[in-house]
Amino acid sequence: MRYSKLLAGCFTLTCWSDPALAWRLDLNFNNGVRLVLRGMLRVGEYMKFKTVAFTIGLLVSQPAFTVTDLPKQTLYVESFEGGAPAGGGKDFFWSEGTWKHILGGVGYQLTKAVRVGYPGGQPDVNAEERFGFTSPMNEVWISYRFRVPTNFYHVAPKPGWQTNTKLFALWMDDYSSRGEGPTILWEYWDNKAGGSNLAVHFSSGDYRVCAEHREFTPFINVDLSDRAKDDRGKWMQVLLHVKAASKEKRGLGDKADGIIEMSRKWDGEKDYKMLQQILNADIAPPPSLTKSQGWTAGYFFGWSNPGFSEPMDFYLDDIDIQGVKITNLTVQSNQTGSVSTSPFKPPVIIKSAIQNP
Repeated sequence: MRYSKLLAGCFTLTCWSDPALAWRLDLNFNNGVRLVLRGMLRVGEYMKFKTVAFTIGLLVSQPAFTVTDLPKQTLYVESFEGGAPAGGGKDFFWSEGTWKHILGGVGYQLTKAVRVGYPGGQPDVNAEERFGFTSPMNEVWISYRFRVPTNFYHVAPKPGWQTNTKLFALWMDDYSSRGEGPTILWEYWDNKAGGSNLAVHFSSGDYRVCAEHREFTPFINVDLSDRAKDDRGKWMQVLLHVKAASKEKRGLGDKADGIIEMSRKWDGEKDYKMLQQILNADIAPPPSLTKSQGWTAGYFFGWSNPGFSEPMDFYLDDIDIQGVKITNLTVQSNQTGSVSTSPFKPPVIIKSAIQNP
């Protein structure tokens, strides 16, 4: 039999026995398609090795992007089923020991996932997973799933205490006020009812901290009386889209053309709903060409000012990162460079009303 096209990729085969021999085969192709095969071998108590009942389940996991919408550059795809994360090869790397926190049976569809755990009973705590790109990126799409803890409750330690906890960070040459280039931070804040509102803010660079928080929108709802309205224990899929502003528009404030978008869908929903959108973000690369001219690093989750009243475990799964690398960067007399543009469409996103609490 001949095949007109060979799909390149990698696979992970996982087997365990409890009490039957169960197995799972993860196929991750370079075009973004993920295929998961599951099966179980049950051996009769008295007919061992003679009579074997064989069942197989087939599951095609929905990728973060449809195949036709996939960017041409897949930077990293990881479901953690192989235990230690693959590391991302030539485009992506974990900055710290992410593999130490991988647990089985807690991920999306009860697979493996990374536990990001906060201690309880104190403010000012940190839990994060840092990563980096080996090449600066002009534009990135970052999709991942995480489960809202079943005991989630957004607390305010005392009056006047900042209630923001970081969800995701992305930067160019260095973080926040340490960078000549920009930084973007997503954070969720107390909504006064145990849940959270999401906000985003960014620094344009020049070694300044991020400016005021913007695009406040409901993010996690806690409802102790109505389980249907309670988001605790649910899986959400986040999709972040960031594009650097043009260098010639650096420092022009709201006349810049950088893009910051955040979309989300809950488990069971078909399409993403856009929660935040900024199309004029002043997030151009730094003027010095000795500094990184694109997005190079970030982290999942992060510092919590209020902390949590009890230990809080988030589970991170199904990371899918696509991007456009900076190409043909040239040193010119006016110190500007040319970058590649995006020739593809984003996945289906429904624009929802952006609300302020």
